[in-house]
Amino acid sequence: MKIIAEGNDETIVRTSFLRETEKAILVTDVDENEVWLPLSQIEVLEVGQGQCEISVPNWLIEAKELL
Repeated sequence: MKIIAEGNDETIVRTSFLRETEKAILVTDVDENEVWLPLSQIEVLEVGQGQCEISVPNWLIEAKELL
């Protein structure tokens, strides 16, 4: 997981995209651990070649210990 842009309320990150369900996506955190993120709380900006860019609220980054 790599930070692309940081804002006051959200951060855009690039990470490995592993799987998607109707309600969540499975990605890897900075330590390459698998983490589910709820689609209702994030915005998927780009997906391609096993990678994705997502906008994640800062509170969720802290709660999931993503970085």
